[in-house]
Parts: sequence; structure tokens; C-alpha cells
Amino acid sequence: MKKIYRSDIKGRMFLSAAAFVVTIAVLLLLNLLRMYISDKFPAYMPEIPEISLPEKVIIGIMILLASLYVVFIIIVLPLWYRSIKYVINDREIISYTGIFSRTYRIMKLSAIQHVTKISMPFSGYTGFNFISVNALGGRLIMMFLSDKDCKELMEMFKKLHARNAVRKKSRFAVEKSLGGGADYVFRDNTGIVESGEIPAVVNEFEDYSQLTFDDMPDSDDQLKFN
Repeated sequence: MKKIYRSDIKGRMFLSAAAFVVTIAVLLLLNLLRMYISDKFPAYMPEIPEISLPEKVIIGIMILLASLYVVFIIIVLPLWYRSIKYVINDREIISYTGIFSRTYRIMKLSAIQHVTKISMPFSGYTGFNFISVNALGGRLIMMFLSDKDCKELMEMFKKLHARNAVRKKSRFAVEKSLGGGADYVFRDNTGIVESGEIPAVVNEFEDYSQLTFDDMPDSDDQLKFN
């Protein structure tokens, strides 16, 4: 199993719109401040073609904010959203984030203790869904997920939790082989057991045989491994 999840583009569009509204509001407030200073302190803004120093400062701040908005919307935000990626395979979650400095985080699925889902209001339109994956000594935040991806991930984590709960109750099991040179096939629910460990673990069973490569049948469907 290997699945790749990326940030929802609707979240980037919502942040762009929010940044535009905030920038316009700040520019309007600065312009009102400029007009207020011009009316309240006319001595500092004489009626001459040259712009006075206070007005130059305010206009400079307005230009700076407008420039920062353009850089943020056109360059930083798209690159940052494009950098967010989560890869999940059978063993681990790998998180990729960052623009200028890339950050990689790896968390084993077997180490996950609990998972928290956080959805903001109207998350279906904003893409503001977050999943906090907590393990022993670490936390991984999956950011700006779509409703579909968030639901799919939560279902996967629920199945993983149920599977881990079964493993904790019964770690070892013995299953009858459908053919071949061994009467039983030993499996470990938590992973692969080395051949040297098998006798010590299954000594409670009266009859068992340890498989070797010579005992393996020619056909793959003659043995059943769960």
C-alpha cells in the first residue's frame, strides 16, 4: 500500500482571499490615517507640490504592504502549498514540507498512540482540516486536508487501531498449512519472526515443524499466510 496526500487547493484560495481582504483593510486604514494627519496638522503638510515627510512614511508603508502581499500570494503561498505532501505506506507516514529548507518527518504506523481530527467551520469550502498524529515522543500534523482525504485517513487510522488492539490481545498464532512439508505455519501478528525464535515461542504446542527453504512448495498458493 502506498498513498500520497496533498494539501487542498481550496485552502490556498481561501488564504489568498483572506490575505487580500486584510491587505486592503490595512491600506484603507493607513490612507485614512494619512488624511487625518493632513487635516489635523496642516503645518506639517503645506500646500506645495512636494510631499511632506509624514505622508511619505505612510505612503512608503502602504507600498511595502502591497509588495509583501503580491510576493506572498504569487510566490510564497503557492510554493508552500505545493511542498506539502504526506506519503503513507504499509509501515510509516512520511511528511514533506518547506520551501527554502525541506523538512522530512517519518513516523512508524506501529508507534501511533492516538489521532486527533480538527476541522474548522466550513472546512468543506476552506480545506481547513487538520489531523494530529501522536506517537511516543513525537507528533505529526497533517495540514489543510480536503474533507475526502481527511475522512479516508481517519478510517485508515481506525482500522489500524483495531488491528493493533487485536495484536495486543493475541500476539502469536499457529495456522495449519494447506500443503508442503510442514504441518503448521507459525506467524507473528506484529511482524516477521526469526527462525531461531520459533521453538521458544511455540513450545506450548505439541506438534509443529519449522519451515526451511527446502520445505517450501513450488506453488505459492499452497501456503496460507495471514
